[in-house]
Amino acid sequence: MNLQEFIKKYENAGIISDRAAAEQVLDEFRSCFQGKKAVIYGAGILGKSVSNILEYINVEVAFLLDRNFEFQAKKFNVPVYAPEYLLGCSGGADLELLLAVNEQIAEEVKNQYQEWSCPVELTFLSEKLQNVLKSSICTQKLADGRFDPLSCFECGIVDNGCEVFYQYGKQCIGKENVVETAKIEGLGVIMGQVCTLKCIHCNESLPHFDRTCRGFEKKEDILASLRLLTEACGVIGHIELVGGEPFLHPDLAGVLKGILDLNIGFVQIFTNGTVVPSEEVCEVLANKRIAVYISNYERVLSETFKKNRNLMEEKFKKYGVTYELGRSKSWMDFSSFEEIEESDEQWREQYENCGMNKCHRLYQGRLFGCPHHYGGTVRGFIDIEDSVDIHKYNAEELAGVLKRFREEPCKACRRCKMPFQAPFVKDAIQMGEENDG
Repeated sequence: MNLQEFIKKYENAGIISDRAAAEQVLDEFRSCFQGKKAVIYGAGILGKSVSNILEYINVEVAFLLDRNFEFQAKKFNVPVYAPEYLLGCSGGADLELLLAVNEQIAEEVKNQYQEWSCPVELTFLSEKLQNVLKSSICTQKLADGRFDPLSCFECGIVDNGCEVFYQYGKQCIGKENVVETAKIEGLGVIMGQVCTLKCIHCNESLPHFDRTCRGFEKKEDILASLRLLTEACGVIGHIELVGGEPFLHPDLAGVLKGILDLNIGFVQIFTNGTVVPSEEVCEVLANKRIAVYISNYERVLSETFKKNRNLMEEKFKKYGVTYELGRSKSWMDFSSFEEIEESDEQWREQYENCGMNKCHRLYQGRLFGCPHHYGGTVRGFIDIEDSVDIHKYNAEELAGVLKRFREEPCKACRRCKMPFQAPFVKDAIQMGEENDG
């Protein structure tokens, strides 16, 4: 099997959560490189993802290519060269050249090599195909007891309802055999709208909220909503605590303790790293069903905030907290809420291809389709009735409502540029920064 045949067969296969199917996918992908080495164009997040996949199946990567090769070189164990390096590279017949970038950049790269009269064949590995491969690897690791939840933090599959992570969550609480009456693989819980940063392109739209919208959710309200959802579903695979800044919540320890008593498998906390959690919170965070992701906003942090982040890491090591310091990366900007003229067919296609269409948010007892839906509703662009008031229903009724809710695009999709038109921007651009590029 060659790469083109493999892509045709598997690009739309979706998440692979069956052990036998996972082994077949990885064996066939490995066979595409028989007698060859790989070259990866793109040394960012996607390039790292492809590099990890190839390492797992024992395919050698000869080198990577990237426009920012000097900056990216330290992240890999093989050389990273400028794109022009390929022009003088011999032995091309022994190399498989893989494009690990988004579609827009992939076209730019192909055009550039054509202008240079470089007769190379570049194979584009879409994020869909990478997700097939990554989920196959995770399925093998889960079956072998080697699954690492930290690997999920920078994996785009999780935001779109990953079946493998869902099964891992069920394992964490011994609920593997629970038959769900409705299904929520994962859910983001809004802890409040208070933050130490003012990111213009915040996923949750926080800096753009009216001041009257800002505050913290009460522990009792958060837990009551989660309890009802778990009763309706049977089990929730994982939840994300987001905000605002979760470590600013005045009773985070109490919220976490309550969550750990529910049928919720795994807890992820997303922090900007500027607030050092208390001793009490750290003691709870040491639970192995909890992991913390520290966003790497080095570019915009003050010296005080950088010091706080260092103190946070020291504290996490002291208490044995599972955590990951993220990589600096570009954001996709979906902060616009202008209405987009499109047909029902385009609306459905946009929804089905969006990497966040199962990235639900829970706020004040209401369930929203995604961060954009939540932010647009709070800001007044979207009718609140388009979300689900979960406390209007008992658990049995809510199960039916959830099934319908997860099958249809919400009205926020008609005011969103994801996934086809959302531009890439620098991470964590702050209000007042002159350069918005």
